[in-house]
Amino acid sequence: MTASKWNPSKYPVPAERELIVSYDPDTDILTLWNGTPASNGSSIAQNLMVFFDEDDDAQIVTLEQASALLLPMLEKAASRVSQ
Repeated sequence: MTASKWNPSKYPVPAERELIVSYDPDTDILTLWNGTPASNGSSIAQNLMVFFDEDDDAQIVTLEQASALLLPMLEKAASRVSQ
């Protein structure tokens, strides 16, 4: 799906689902989860996995090597804010 076709009203987020963000420094994995159990996963890009529930709805996203991938962007953003 391209960004120009994204329509958030087609994909409403239930109010009771809160985003759970966790980071494990031992494995350097960032996890985004909505609290719904998921079973099967699929690698969608290098270091990026998505796990689905029984209805094939995405529930969990994991990013391996998170610090190496995200830290440069966060540092750049922080330097812009401090200017």
